[in-house]
Amino acid sequence: MASSEWEVTLRSLVLGKLLRCPHFPPTEETTERPRQRLRSQHSQRSSDAATHRWRELSSTLVLASLLSSCLSPQGEQELCVHWTLRAAGQTFKEGVSCLRRLMALRASAMSERWDLGRFKRITYDVLCQNTSARADRRRELHGGACLLHAGTPAQASRRAPVAGLAFADCIGPDPGHFQRRPLYPNQKCLVVLARCGGLSCGDIPGGEVAVLAHLRRLFQRTRRYHDIQGVELALLDHFQLDLSQIECEAKELARVLLGEIGKVDQLLVALLRRKNCRWWQLTPEQLKTMEEVLKRQKRAELFAEFDAWAHPEKFSEEEVLSHIHRCTVKGTSFAQILSSLEHWQLAARLDPSSALRCAVAWLRTRHAFAQAVVLFKHLELWRSEVHLDAFELEALLALQRLVRTDRRQLAAALAALHAAAGTPLGQPPRAWAWAAKAMSSGSKGPIHWPAWARTMEKGAGKVLGLGVPWRLIRSAREMEESLEVLSASSILGMDAEWAPDSSSGLAILQLATWEEVHIWDLQEGPPEAFGPLLQKLLGSNRARKLGFGFAISDWPRLSSLLGSDPSLLRLVDLERLEPTSSGLKGLVAKALGHKLDKTEQSSDWTARPLSEKQLQYAALDAHCLLQIMKALAPKEEDLKSLEVDLDQKRLQCVEETDAQLPGVELRVGQVEEVCGVPGSRSLSSCRVSLGHRSKQVVQGGHVLCLHQRVLVICNLRPRQLHGVTSEAGLLVAAASPGRAARRTARRAAARPPEAAQLGEAVDGERKYPLLDISSPENPWTRAARRLSTGHGLVLLDGRPLLCAGQPCQIDQEGGRFE
Repeated sequence: MASSEWEVTLRSLVLGKLLRCPHFPPTEETTERPRQRLRSQHSQRSSDAATHRWRELSSTLVLASLLSSCLSPQGEQELCVHWTLRAAGQTFKEGVSCLRRLMALRASAMSERWDLGRFKRITYDVLCQNTSARADRRRELHGGACLLHAGTPAQASRRAPVAGLAFADCIGPDPGHFQRRPLYPNQKCLVVLARCGGLSCGDIPGGEVAVLAHLRRLFQRTRRYHDIQGVELALLDHFQLDLSQIECEAKELARVLLGEIGKVDQLLVALLRRKNCRWWQLTPEQLKTMEEVLKRQKRAELFAEFDAWAHPEKFSEEEVLSHIHRCTVKGTSFAQILSSLEHWQLAARLDPSSALRCAVAWLRTRHAFAQAVVLFKHLELWRSEVHLDAFELEALLALQRLVRTDRRQLAAALAALHAAAGTPLGQPPRAWAWAAKAMSSGSKGPIHWPAWARTMEKGAGKVLGLGVPWRLIRSAREMEESLEVLSASSILGMDAEWAPDSSSGLAILQLATWEEVHIWDLQEGPPEAFGPLLQKLLGSNRARKLGFGFAISDWPRLSSLLGSDPSLLRLVDLERLEPTSSGLKGLVAKALGHKLDKTEQSSDWTARPLSEKQLQYAALDAHCLLQIMKALAPKEEDLKSLEVDLDQKRLQCVEETDAQLPGVELRVGQVEEVCGVPGSRSLSSCRVSLGHRSKQVVQGGHVLCLHQRVLVICNLRPRQLHGVTSEAGLLVAAASPGRAARRTARRAAARPPEAAQLGEAVDGERKYPLLDISSPENPWTRAARRLSTGHGLVLLDGRPLLCAGQPCQIDQEGGRFE
């Protein structure tokens, strides 16, 4: 037995002598029939259950011993945390059972020394351990954590019985008859039990009468203003009770707060807004006093809400209808429109479609979610299933935005949805708090709710999946069989994956048809068979070939594996059909409305065997080209203009074999002007002279000075950075992490040799196409992998990069080029 178990046993035995508790809740062991109990003694399962019950009871008794007012708060704080976690168990039902045991121990003699404040804190902690309130205890709003939920309807039905009994214990009288203050739990326990237990009045012993009686007692607590913690309003909303059922207590509370305290708070305004001024019977002097208090407090938003409630006639009927039809609140507030709408009773005069459009527009406004729910509820738009479904979807998307941006507005939105419990908007299968919690933590959401699945598909973006099988081709025989199948297809999607370093060459080639994807493994397959078979496939004019940036990123290296030119080398480049700055991933999102998972793109494609995820990713990368082609459905004449002549690309590649950096136009330049970029701290703009012309460059980091000689990448595609056009780029190295980053500058620009003339090209006069650095694989990314620094020189494959026959220099050691 562990030392902690010995401590539990010894302390509980000492405490057991003090127990005289006739109201202690019986356990399952004591309520079993004798014959069943005798039979279960021979079962190991029942033995484990009995041990578990004993540990629960012992932990509760130890926790009860820490409630004594004579104990030092500092000395017992860690013990309280430890035994609270232990006694609360691991499920909501175990936490509720522990709460009931603590409530029953009030009838024992040991409760004479308990401290009320510590009792309230520990009862709430025990109950919240296995709920979402545990993570939000320090940010509690409106009577408890805003993300409390009861789970699925089946889970709620299982929780309701034990939660209802615990609720009755919490609102019942103190069973102890000792010379001490009455012990009652934290009233926020009631909100946790009601929401996490999915309680209705019928689940609580005494029903609605018992709940109303306790609410009357809560409304009579007028000793201090901070006693009004929103628990009362939360319980009214959850049990769908009307304020008129406790009219006397509510009006007396409002009178005391306004007359004796003289402070106006958001909760007080929320209480008053549940009924109109006539119901509260407030005098004009009282309303004027409240307005003056709000002005002194400088609470503009709260003042607007109160003013709209106090003066609903401020807007005429025509003005209210006009604002709703136009979905605007210019010159007024959302609260004023709602107040005037209710005052003039205009629900019958509004077209439901226009009203729904207005409610959806309000949902999309960050601080008007709660008002949109009130509008939807007041106009009874939920009576139409079409309107209800549309509002649910928009509300979930709006909640998703609030989870990321504004927790305070999220709490107000969930409070408004809880207040709509009397309508289908607040009833199962809808689980707003659960949905918000799943959005916040990334946990499992309410999958039983159809609107949740639709929202996740529309808002978060469904990941594109592969709906066809793939085949891994390794041997020459398998390649020949694959060629027969591929040659019979009318369309092919092509892609390739390369080794991390350019020296290892092509790793796999993916060839997709509508029915399946063939993955040719060039690391294990015979390289002598690959070239002729690929020539035969590409030379066939039967199948139309599709690629994405294939001519720029893959073909320059792939063409070196071919022995001779095939008769026809043409390919449709989908990058030209729908240009996007985010590559294939952005095109998939735009054309198909799905996400393309690219996590395996940077994996090691030379490692064997390839993983299932790698092969799945490779097959999908080629097959998605066919899906994009079908979704965009371009005309035949458009496809002709999108075709790339790979034969011309091949000739260009042959000419580039003697170049140091093929595809990259690198020239000598000199900085003429340097200035900052408005709105950016890290970017600088400079004008670089190339002799007969100049280019504007926007560069990250302050690495330049006037008259500095630099190497300029001249064939970069122009792009806008903070409103400034960058027409080229500079050859700049960044320090690698470690000691090199501390010894030298973080970024440094390469310097051409003094003998080089302005505008002179590193690889001679060659014309290269524009580079798109947003493409995952392009000539610059390949060149950057080959470049490095060392001994004050720019190195290419470990050797100095030459310009005008002399090496290029740099003030950077162990750096990498970006």
